Order: sequence, then structure tokens, then C-alpha cells
Amino acid sequence: MKLLQLDIIEKCEGLEAAKKFIYENINISEFRKKAIALEFQLEEYKKVVQLCIEGEAVDKDYRGLVKDWKEYRYKAYEMLGEVEEQRQLAKELLFKGEFIYYQELKKLYSSGEWETVLKEILIEFGGQKYQPSAYVSILIQENLTAELLRYFVRIIF
Repeated sequence: MKLLQLDIIEKCEGLEAAKKFIYENINISEFRKKAIALEFQLEEYKKVVQLCIEGEAVDKDYRGLVKDWKEYRYKAYEMLGEVEEQRQLAKELLFKGEFIYYQELKKLYSSGEWETVLKEILIEFGGQKYQPSAYVSILIQENLTAELLRYFVRIIF
């Protein structure tokens, strides 16, 4: 119902009225997504980060929404050039099983730094009781056959 109301406001009253209505209903996830999209269009990336962090707190019990907010936040950090924040968030998403962030993370380090970071990632994954598929994907991509063999032996036995 609120989305229909927003559509009418956009058509009849314009962008400012629509933006006001969106922010009045920001605790509804679809409205938060619209606010984020609007702030991206306006290149207000710090506002995007704020909306995402608030969304993560409000929707902490909804993994899918939290993942969405984190992905939007990652894009905002990228636009802001905040590399350290990108690194932290990419690691967090990677450890939640999002392998795509492995590639992103790797791009954020020089080749000299990467070896150390890769070792830290493998140690952290190795310490988990159950490794997500991202761990196996990393082993395959990095051609770490000995570690891959150890992983499969541990699973089988």
C-alpha cells in the first residue's frame, strides 16, 4: 500500500515530496532500498553508508537484508575510496561464504601484501569447524593442492 502511495506522490508531487515520504517510511526495507538508490544517484555515498549501517541494525534478524545492506555499503566505500573499510567488509562477507568478495579483496592489496593476507584468511577458515564453499574455491583458485587434499581427507574421515 505504501509503495503505491509513493508512486502516486512521485507522479503528482515530485521528487522532494517522494524523498520525504521515503524517509518517513525508512524502516520498511523497500523504502530503505529506494533511499539508498536515491542517495547513490545524488552521489551522497556517506549517506548511503549511514543508511546501510542503520539497516543492518534494524534488520539484524534477516540475513538476506543484512547481506544487501552490506553489499550496498561496500559499493559506497568503493565510491568514497575508503580502502580499509572495503577490506574489512570484504573479509566479513567472504567469511560469510560470499566468494565473490575474495576477488574484490585480492584487488585491494598489492601482490607483496597479498601473501600475508592470504595466509591469514586460510588460517581463519582453517580454524572454523565447518568451512564454507568459499574456502574450497580459494584453495582451488590459488592452486593450493596440498591444503585442498587435507581438506577433503578431513571431510571423508
